[in-house]
Amino acid sequence: MAVGEASPPRAGGGPLPPARPPAPGPRPPDGPDAAARLRERLRVTACCLALTALAFGTRPGLILADTKIDMAVNPLGFLGRALHLWDAEQFGQLQNQAVGYLFPMGPFHALGHLIGMPPWITQRFWTSLLLCLAFAGTWKLANRLGIGGPGSRLIAAMAYALAPNALATLGQISSEYMPVAMLPWIVLPLVTAASGEGGRLRAAARSGLAVACCGGINATATVAVLIVPLVYVITRPRGSHRIRLLAWWSAGTGAAMAWWLVPLMLTGTYGFSWLTYTEKAATTTAPTGLINIFRGAERWVNYLIVDGQVWWPVGHGLSVSALPVVCTGLIAALGLAGLLGRLLPERTFLLLTLLAGVAVITMGHLSDIPGPFAAQARDLLDGPLAPLRNLHKFDAVVRLPLALGLAHLLVVAVRKKDAARVRATGLGAALRAVPSVSAVALVALAGIGATAVSNGLTGPGSFPEVPKYWRDAASWINARAGQQGVLALPGAPFGEYVWGRPMDDIVQPLLTARWGVRQLVPAGSPGYTRALDAIDLQVRSGQGSPGLAAFLGRMGVRYLLVRNDLSRETLRGAWPARLHQALGDSPGIRQVARFGAPVGGDLVDDAVSATDQKYPALEVYEVAGADDVANLSDASGALRVYGGPESLLAMADDRALPSGPVLLDDDAPDLGGEPVVTDSPRLLKRNYGELHQTSPTLTQAHKGQATDVLDKGWERYTTHVTYGGGVRDVTASSSAAADDAVPQSRKPGAEPYAALDGDPFTAWRTGGWNGPVGQWLRIDFDKPRDVRNLTAVFDQDSTLGPAVARVAVQTEAGAVEQDVQRTSAAQPLRAPEGASRWLKLRITGLATKPAVPAFARAGVSELSIGGVQPTRTYTLPAPSGMKGQATYVMSRAPGGTSECMQGSARWVCSPSLASGDEEGDGFDRAFTSAAAGKAPLTGTAVLTDEQLIARYTAVAGQPLVSATSVQSDHSADQARSAFDGDPSTAWIAADKDRAPAISVRWKGRKRLSKLTLNRPPGASGPVRVRIEGQKGEYREGLSDGLGRLSFAPMTTDRLTIAFPKDDQVGPVQLTDLTIPGVKPLPDVADYPLNLACGYGPKLRVNGTTVQTKATGTFGDLLAGRSLRFAACRQAPLKAGRNHLTSVPLDAYRIDTVTAGPQALANGAAGAGTADEPRPVKVLSWGSGSRELEVDAAKSSFLTVNENFNTGWRATAGGTALRAVRLDGWKQGWLVPAGTKGTVRLTYAPDRSQRIAVVAGLNLLLVLLLAALWPARERRGAAPPGGRALVAGTGWPAWAAIGLAAALGGWIAGIPGLAVTAAVAAGCGWARTRRARPLRALASPWTVVIAMVAGAGCLAAGNRFGLLDNPSKPDGLLGDVVPQLLGLVIVGRVAVELWRPRPPGGPGGGSAGRIELSWAAPGQGPAAPGAAPSAPGPEPSGRGRRGRRGRRGDGAGAAAPSPASPPGSSSPSPLRWTPPPAGEDPSGRSPGTAGPPRRTRPEE
Repeated sequence: MAVGEASPPRAGGGPLPPARPPAPGPRPPDGPDAAARLRERLRVTACCLALTALAFGTRPGLILADTKIDMAVNPLGFLGRALHLWDAEQFGQLQNQAVGYLFPMGPFHALGHLIGMPPWITQRFWTSLLLCLAFAGTWKLANRLGIGGPGSRLIAAMAYALAPNALATLGQISSEYMPVAMLPWIVLPLVTAASGEGGRLRAAARSGLAVACCGGINATATVAVLIVPLVYVITRPRGSHRIRLLAWWSAGTGAAMAWWLVPLMLTGTYGFSWLTYTEKAATTTAPTGLINIFRGAERWVNYLIVDGQVWWPVGHGLSVSALPVVCTGLIAALGLAGLLGRLLPERTFLLLTLLAGVAVITMGHLSDIPGPFAAQARDLLDGPLAPLRNLHKFDAVVRLPLALGLAHLLVVAVRKKDAARVRATGLGAALRAVPSVSAVALVALAGIGATAVSNGLTGPGSFPEVPKYWRDAASWINARAGQQGVLALPGAPFGEYVWGRPMDDIVQPLLTARWGVRQLVPAGSPGYTRALDAIDLQVRSGQGSPGLAAFLGRMGVRYLLVRNDLSRETLRGAWPARLHQALGDSPGIRQVARFGAPVGGDLVDDAVSATDQKYPALEVYEVAGADDVANLSDASGALRVYGGPESLLAMADDRALPSGPVLLDDDAPDLGGEPVVTDSPRLLKRNYGELHQTSPTLTQAHKGQATDVLDKGWERYTTHVTYGGGVRDVTASSSAAADDAVPQSRKPGAEPYAALDGDPFTAWRTGGWNGPVGQWLRIDFDKPRDVRNLTAVFDQDSTLGPAVARVAVQTEAGAVEQDVQRTSAAQPLRAPEGASRWLKLRITGLATKPAVPAFARAGVSELSIGGVQPTRTYTLPAPSGMKGQATYVMSRAPGGTSECMQGSARWVCSPSLASGDEEGDGFDRAFTSAAAGKAPLTGTAVLTDEQLIARYTAVAGQPLVSATSVQSDHSADQARSAFDGDPSTAWIAADKDRAPAISVRWKGRKRLSKLTLNRPPGASGPVRVRIEGQKGEYREGLSDGLGRLSFAPMTTDRLTIAFPKDDQVGPVQLTDLTIPGVKPLPDVADYPLNLACGYGPKLRVNGTTVQTKATGTFGDLLAGRSLRFAACRQAPLKAGRNHLTSVPLDAYRIDTVTAGPQALANGAAGAGTADEPRPVKVLSWGSGSRELEVDAAKSSFLTVNENFNTGWRATAGGTALRAVRLDGWKQGWLVPAGTKGTVRLTYAPDRSQRIAVVAGLNLLLVLLLAALWPARERRGAAPPGGRALVAGTGWPAWAAIGLAAALGGWIAGIPGLAVTAAVAAGCGWARTRRARPLRALASPWTVVIAMVAGAGCLAAGNRFGLLDNPSKPDGLLGDVVPQLLGLVIVGRVAVELWRPRPPGGPGGGSAGRIELSWAAPGQGPAAPGAAPSAPGPEPSGRGRRGRRGRRGDGAGAAAPSPASPPGSSSPSPLRWTPPPAGEDPSGRSPGTAGPPRRTRPEE
């Protein structure tokens, strides 16, 4: 089928007059033609200047977070690293498409850097260049194709450059805009070759160079735009050598991409694929409805609002704001109408391109009327096709045809309007007042532009420069770190700081040392990511870790870079105070440097709300004894740990971690190793959109739902939960502890099982975004049970929202709905009679309607079922092949934080800071032992009984301090804190205490007449108090602003100070009570604590109670830190399943337990049997090759503290060493005994990359030479006017209707097939009829109405809040109606490929071909005196223009010289010659204009 055809005569239309032969005589003068070209160039220049102004008007003076922050901060350093495949950052990884920056983006920014141009100006020039390239390329392509006129081409080019999807990427991921900008330039040379005006080789080379200019940063975006030139080539007519052109173009494109394609393949072969851990297809395909696709609003990130902040403002505005939605819908509607217009050049190419883009982008669309293979398609996009998951990158395939259709429509509309002015009378004159199509297009385009101007081309957080303290800190670290590692803390999803949002972490362009940081997308390897998670969760908890320094040291981490200047909105509880408390309480870690002024600060400086206390912007901590980058260790003493790399931190905490190597799970199974079984990783679901948000641990039955960052084979060694006591499973519709909970209100302890754990202080709380009504809690029983004696306790916390008022109890026997009382006491519930295998409690009503349902929560504290005593046990894996007794390492699930934390100025305590873990106060484990025997038990635990803490820390003769209440149970928030002489601690009374009071009692009576009440600055000021002494004697008074109070003297040995609640706002806070003559409590933090056997935590092993002893310091008790404990006697273990639990209501909370031979090393330095690692001498260290000097007297592991990668090779004396993964993530090799000398490490793929890059860049030079090589005259070459093309008559009806039906079925299944097939058949039939209503039904304006109506539905839904989630529109207004309207459009567009024969009339029965040619100026129908020849000439002869016939879009514009390329002037150079016809019944001579025919042709 040929492309570029004109429409044959329609029904009722007669033949066109024969083409006039070339007019004899000299060529027209160049003057008018040159003036016209100058005017057109000036218009183009003006448009480019407007686009440049848009770029420079975006945040002038500020650096944008565009693609890679290195381009603005350190482009030369990044380009140098990009030459190598292996990069030292993230402790060794393969750079993701870094080589793609070598051209053109990298050199552009490097040039700006070299000439000293400010980075923000370089960025704006880059953005302006891309905008102008997109604009100019579209304008030239429309020219070359002969589509539109001078004015309409400019509007169309502007519509393409300002396409919504493109604008959303321009200022933040300009690498994705590059292929969009270059797409017209890729097609242009092919058009030249197809018209015969250029050679195929040169065209392929030029097109290849344009492909090269797309860069290799975003491979999917580059490959996506290649659909357009591919469709163009394969739709060339017969006889145009399209196979040869396709072959040359394919070769040129391959050569253009070789320099980045080969490195990309190497990355895919050797690199760690992070695509599994990014957004899922269910997210990316949710907004890809048809109307959104036509509008250009299918980009899912446009709808993102994170922490209340719109991430992509211009994309968001164009996607959801009502007016921009209408504007984008109008532009799309007009473009669609233009594609259906008569005599559109390259009709088949444009229509097929549009439909191909629609078919690709709708793949797997999540809709209420889904396609039959949508689910399978999403599975593919989450699997093998993951690189294509972001289907919005194919938007340019849709956008370019729509832009060219807009150009065609506008020139036709102008011509028809001018013709209508001549004939308008009566109603026609009234219609002249209706705004023209061009005006509508300009207004809509102005609306899009206004949205871009008002929002800017980037997101929030632009910054003028990188703060100086960051550069100072980087210089300090680079000078000292050497090859040892640097870890940035805390982890953060992106580089978002209080001073700006570079998005990439700013350490990336500044540090030359080896560094790592936990970011949202895992890097390096799964094992390395899990190790970083363990560290990050530990420091976020605020709890010191005895083994943290050892764990960091064996990773080779020497420095910790603490980032106190991270954006507070993204901290998720990781306040700087938490980190300082955790690091300060972890032995072996000390602060060595600080940079920048203090950041942070709270509005109120008190002991309750001062969570963001000030710290220096950056601080550096040093880890004592950190390993060098490479070392040797004895291979004979390795441990075999079954679990994850994070379990090594629990072993280090319990002093059970050897200093030597660890083999994880099934790594090098033939090397053996003493077995250690751990309870981590756990079976759970991870939310990849958050840093540390997971579900509670799952049962084995839910294994198929588990998602986590795990390496291959690690699933076999996960720990799962097992329910007992008559319960098989506990689930809920949602919970505040789930992986999909609202991050800001997530509570790990509010899981479903919390309603059954027997603890009244824990509760299941609902989650989700739709409120509590409809949420349910389900209990599955181990067997059918008759539900009796059912009682429930509902959470009455007013901060959750309205209380539960009505519930339904459901079983297999039915449902009973009932009201519930508003009480915190247990209340009975009625259940259906009869046995059931499950019970479901559903919330059906609240006491009042919540103001914002998404923020309302409901809770069930206790659900008691007669005859059921639920239990939950964490079951460790049981590895096969173990012999003898193993060691079992068990630790509490991470995620819990206390309600108090120690800041730079004071302790702060608030219930909002508390976040319990999923285990509550219990500890319950089951493990399988291969043999019976006795095992030592050790571990760590926190003493939680405040009375015992007070008793243990009491000093003889010190005052006794008590209070009526405390805000929390933490040791720092006790009565003693108000009398310890430490201004950083405070007693905080409970907020509900109506008569808070504190009492002090001492030895010996004292005469008192004054005292001082020291309070935090935010809670200070005069306060009225009542002072009571012995025997009821009291005084009342009002303190001054400093808390000083004088009163009538009294003699007493005690005081009680009461604070009337009526005078207080918030809880009472008292840092220090100063009583003259009475000494405060002494500082006992450093006093040792040794608790004898029976006074430590109590454990039960297989039902037998195990007594323990504990050691620590008084400071551990007062700060809530862990104590070490050890069993007084070894615990008996049996062969098979063993059960270890804490004793209910014990005074301790168990953190870790180690049982087995490795626990014997507890307390000994250098735990384990292996020798200490021995350093090796580094002779050279590069990105792809290293040399080390080793001396291994016995079989040893050579360890390199970088991520394991199969591309690394090690040789010693020409002998290859065996690669072994150590610790689950580190690179290692087995060195034979007696090896001495140099070991050479080489990264094999690095050499392949460099060869590919050099060869690929040389291929670009070859393409450049081929593109510039002068063309030689070929035999049979086309004349200057162009090659005569013979076009077909269109697709057969069955093919066009079949394509429509196939597309409809692909997009929306049976409903889609029915709609598109019906529309295609109906419109195709209507186009062959004479009746005006039928032809009007099949006109392009039907598509305009459908498109505008679909956009209107979305605009109304967004404007009036009728769409719950704009990123996933559903319901009639958001999904069904717009999708059906979109299917109408698809059906109508597809049937346009069928060009029906006219039903009769002169020439109507001809089925012959239509001869097409490029006409030279002054020839053919456009010659002087001939009929006008603007795009869309009408066979009926309607083309004569009135007095305004010489407007820019009309036929009267100047024509080019014969040597000019086709389409370089306003009229379309495409001419067509109809088949010979009989005698013209009008009697007019050919070329004579006459009265127009009465038919209404389609446009």
